[in-house]
Amino acid sequence: MKKIFFFLFMAVAATSNAQTTALGMSPIPPINLVDTVFSGSSHSHTVYVKNTGNTIFNDSLEIYTSVYDSLLGYNIVDVYNSNSTVLINPGDSAAFALTAVYNLSPTGYKTGVDIIVVWPYATNATITDSLTYSVYIIDPNGINELNIYTSLKVFPNPAKDHVLVDAIENKKIKSIRLIDSKGCSLNIELNGSIINVENLSEGIYILDIELENNQHRYGKFIKQ
Repeated sequence: MKKIFFFLFMAVAATSNAQTTALGMSPIPPINLVDTVFSGSSHSHTVYVKNTGNTIFNDSLEIYTSVYDSLLGYNIVDVYNSNSTVLINPGDSAAFALTAVYNLSPTGYKTGVDIIVVWPYATNATITDSLTYSVYIIDPNGINELNIYTSLKVFPNPAKDHVLVDAIENKKIKSIRLIDSKGCSLNIELNGSIINVENLSEGIYILDIELENNQHRYGKFIKQ
């Protein structure tokens, strides 16, 4: 009986000490990310790949960028290739500069809030974590969106308890919605020109107000 227990113990110990090579995206938000962009524009930002295993990673790697669609799933819009060997010690991270080109397509970037998912890939590594963030894309060629986006002022920004909405041009409001960083619409009420945001989670929100003439006014604010 003692021999059986000993062999079982050694098997568990060997498993726990197994050498693994694993990569994941650091949860650090992209550095220099521009979260509101115009379609057709390009911007560069920096992401971090972390060695989440217990052995040195010493190989080339790729970084995939995809747009998440609730119906189509994850649609890859860009692939970064290191083209050379990357060395990352266990527990350390390496920085990579990615350039996003926000061209609109049925299976890629779309106007509004886009949920972006980024993950690394290497042939000899297990992939553990991805990175998710959002980008708001404006099409300046559609319904003069450039002007109506800047016409809605939301303040204070950042906000803690409430925001005030200005410059709605004295038109009646037909509908109002709030969009969070995951692209989900939230029900809110406008009390005069004041919106209570006290119960919202911290993050970036897009405000979409439809007026009685069916035109939209957009604004963005940060909830602290």
